[in-house]
Amino acid sequence: AGPLAESLAGRRGAAERWRVWAERHRGAGRLVWLHAASVGEARAAEPVVRRLRVALPGLQVILTHTSPSVAGRDGLAAADHADYLPLDEPQPVARALDALRPDLLLLSRGDLWPELLLQAHARSVPVAVVGGVVRPQSRRLAWPARAVLRPACQRRGYVGAGTAEDAPRWRRLGGHGERVGRTGARRPQRLVGALASADA
Repeated sequence: AGPLAESLAGRRGAAERWRVWAERHRGAGRLVWLHAASVGEARAAEPVVRRLRVALPGLQVILTHTSPSVAGRDGLAAADHADYLPLDEPQPVARALDALRPDLLLLSRGDLWPELLLQAHARSVPVAVVGGVVRPQSRRLAWPARAVLRPACQRRGYVGAGTAEDAPRWRRLGGHGERVGRTGARRPQRLVGALASADA
């Protein structure tokens, strides 16, 4: 089986595995759900996670991904546990969110899943993007993809754009001006302050 088939197989059972993990390991304190599509995105988010752990002692961090390259790599991105992202469908997403009860959904570089964003918003879970990248030729910027994604994108709480050029493209996707900043994938300190002080 190729990487796509492996990814789909991993994602199909992910919601139930996350439910079991939460039942056994979810503590009473705060939990950050970090989503990073692959190893590169996970490593880009590591500085943010490490600073959040310093700012919020006892913080739990879980990592979801869609790439088989991350499978079985606990500890990547300073996470307590890693597994596949559940399928972006109402029932799997709801099961994972209700089990994990995250205080923050943190997306590395901008791997957006509309159902996850919509259900996080419905549960008042803050959403932030770190090192956010939208390429000039991205299909997300064109109609009809932009029209489909815009309602979900408007539910992000904060976007740390990867470059100065990325910031206006995030605004086109629905990011409110005051919530889009320039943090850079390797310079997360300004974003950390906003996340650590959030009343999650």
